[in-house]
Amino acid sequence: MKGKVSDIVDKIIAFFEKERFNLLTLFVWIFVLFTIRLWTEAQLFNYPYKNFSYDYIFTYTHFIIFGYTVE
Repeated sequence: MKGKVSDIVDKIIAFFEKERFNLLTLFVWIFVLFTIRLWTEAQLFNYPYKNFSYDYIFTYTHFIIFGYTVE
């Protein structure tokens, strides 16, 4: 009985270790495609974030990080 439980646990761990890279790759691709779409729309429709700068990115990153830490 103990051997069966450990085999099941080993199979579950092996599954997640095997699929972890696939899920990470999926999220990276989603992020890349989102960034390409965002940049393309900014160029086509002249959105205000068309000209990215460190100041612009830092401001919104700052709001997001401190927004989560305050809540």
